[in-house]
Amino acid sequence: MQLPELHAGRYLTESDYNSFLLSSIAMAGPGFDREFAKQELQGWHATYSRNRRIERALELLVQQAGKTACLAVHDQYDIEQLADLADCCPFHQLSGFSGVLATHKSTGGTPFPVFTRSEIPANIEVMVSLDPDQSAPAGFKGQMIANDFRQAFVDMKRFEGLIGVRFRYPDRQLILYADYRNGTNLSTLAGSINDKYGERFVTVGLLSGSADGRRYTHAFVEPLYYLWPMALLLARPDILHLNVGAGTQGLVFALFASESQHTVIDFYDVLSFVPDRALEQGHYATLSATRNADRYLFERFDYFIHKCSAWVSTELQQKFCKQQVVQVIEFAEEPMYGRIEDRPADHVRLVYGGLMLNDDREPEDSHFKRTLLAMAGLYAQQHLELYLYPTPYLYGFQKNLAIEAMIERYQLANLHNCSPLREDDFIREAAQYDFAAIHVTLPEQRPMTTGYIFPAKFLTYLRAGLPIVVPEDLTCVAELVEQHKIGVVFRYDDSASLPALLLKQDIRQLKENVYTFRQQLTLDKGLAKVMGLYERMLSGENNEA
Repeated sequence: MQLPELHAGRYLTESDYNSFLLSSIAMAGPGFDREFAKQELQGWHATYSRNRRIERALELLVQQAGKTACLAVHDQYDIEQLADLADCCPFHQLSGFSGVLATHKSTGGTPFPVFTRSEIPANIEVMVSLDPDQSAPAGFKGQMIANDFRQAFVDMKRFEGLIGVRFRYPDRQLILYADYRNGTNLSTLAGSINDKYGERFVTVGLLSGSADGRRYTHAFVEPLYYLWPMALLLARPDILHLNVGAGTQGLVFALFASESQHTVIDFYDVLSFVPDRALEQGHYATLSATRNADRYLFERFDYFIHKCSAWVSTELQQKFCKQQVVQVIEFAEEPMYGRIEDRPADHVRLVYGGLMLNDDREPEDSHFKRTLLAMAGLYAQQHLELYLYPTPYLYGFQKNLAIEAMIERYQLANLHNCSPLREDDFIREAAQYDFAAIHVTLPEQRPMTTGYIFPAKFLTYLRAGLPIVVPEDLTCVAELVEQHKIGVVFRYDDSASLPALLLKQDIRQLKENVYTFRQQLTLDKGLAKVMGLYERMLSGENNEA
C-alpha cells in the first residue's frame, strides 16, 4: 500500500493504517527483525486505540454544539480515563454537555455529572456512545451517535503543521530530528544550527513530550509512537537525524526513513561490544532483537553518531565496514558555572542528578531501591553528604516521596532529597557543591559492561564546574578524570576509604582543572563534527571502508 493512497481524505481507517504499517514491516530488507517490530507496533496500537476512542467521542460531542448532549460509557474505567482528560478537555466548556451515562454510579469524584439509565435527564437530545456497538438505553427518544473512531482512526489534520514547514521554507533544507527520548542534546544542536546556518537550514523536532525550552525552528509533539511512521514520511526531510537509543528503540522508526542515504543514525547507547550474557541478564529487549537491530541499522544506513569512548568509532568502522562513524560528546554551552571556594574541613558535599526510585511500593530487592541504598552506602557515609535531584522529565517536578520514605525507613541521615529542577536550574544550583557523583553498579553487575558509554550527566556536571567522583568501571569517564585531573576515580574494594580520599583533595585545583577541560567539550566543536557529517552526506561522499 502506497502512502498517497492512504491520505487522500481527512481520516485514515484503522484497517488501512495498520495494514500499511504491517506491510511495510513485511517488505523490510534483510536482517530486519520483523517479530520484534510487530510486538512494538502492537503495543503502540493498543495505546493509540485507547486514546483515539475517547478523543473521537469528544470530537463527536463538540459537533453537537447547541444541543443538550451526554456521553454514554461502559464502566468505571472509562469514567476514570475521562476524568484524567479533564485538564486538557474542560467538559464544562462543552456547549450543551450534560454529563456521562454509566452502568453504575462513579465510585470517585469526577469533574462532570455521572448518572445511570434510570436517571437520564429528560432534556437530553443527543447521546454519543464511547463504544461503537453501544445501543441506546430503553426509552431514550433522542439521537444516538455511535463512536466511529475505527473509521476516523487517524486524523490527518494533526500533521498539517509538520507538512506545512516544507512549504513555509521552500529555499531551505529541512533537518528533522526524531527524538523519542525528548532530550536536550539534539535540541541544543538544532538551536546552534539555527543561529549559524539559519539561512540554509530549518530544523524541526519530532518529539514525544513537551517542547518547552526546545530550540528547534518548529517542534512537532506527538506522544503516541504509533503515528511516528506517518510523521516521518510526511515531513519529507532533506536530512533525517534519528535517535535510535540502543538500536532497538528506534528500529521501527528507521524502517520509515524514506532516504537512507540522507539519514543519520544517532545511538544513545552502542551495545555492539556488550557481551551476550550481560544483555541476556539486563537488557529490556531480547539478545536476538538487540543484535539484529545492530546489523540492520549498519547494513542499511551509512552515517552514524555515538556518545561513547573514542575507540568505539574505529571498532564500529571495522566491524561493519562503515567509514562515517563519528563520536560527538561536545555539547557544553552557556550557561556554565563554577565556584572556587574552600569547602568545610570535616565533610564533603556531593550532588547526583538523574533517574532514580520513584515508587516506594517496589519490592525491597528492586533495581532502583538497591541502587539507591548502594549510592547511600558509598556517597553518604560518614563525612559525606549526598544531595539527590531526581530528573523531572519522566516524573514531573513534585517532591520524590519514595526517596523520602527510604531515607526515613533506613535512617539515611546524610542523604538529602531535593526537588527536581529543569536542566539549567539544576546546573546553577549544583555549582554550590564540592563534587558530582556518578551512579554506581550493583555488585553482581561489576565490572560495568557498558563503561564505554558516556552518561549524559557527565557534561551536565562539567557545566556546573564540579569535579567528578566515578567508579573505575565507568571507563570512558574514569579515563578522562584521571588524564585531566578533574576528579577522583575509586575502586569499589576501597569504598570505605572514599571519605578520607575526598577530604584530602585540593578542591580549588580540581575545579580549575574542570574549567580548563570543559573548553574541549564546547558546543561549537560538536557542531563542527555534525555539520561535517551532514556535508559529506549531502555531497554523497564515498562511504566504503
